[in-house]
Amino acid sequence: MIEFSGKKSNWKSWSVKFFAHGNRRGYKKLLVGDGKTVGVDKVPTQTKFEKAEHGSFVQDEAVKKLAS
Repeated sequence: MIEFSGKKSNWKSWSVKFFAHGNRRGYKKLLVGDGKTVGVDKVPTQTKFEKAEHGSFVQDEAVKKLAS
């Protein structure tokens, strides 16, 4: 876990580490929120996640990865 002290002076170094961590874990697109990636640029609802669990489409796999 990357902790943030809440101080403005620590924001820059913390945010770089946090985005790098998100990139390694596969959820950077959620953090950046570019809105261009259909279906994976926001946290899925419980219903959408449950539907994706039983699906096999590429988009379903992205939803499952994002929610985990």
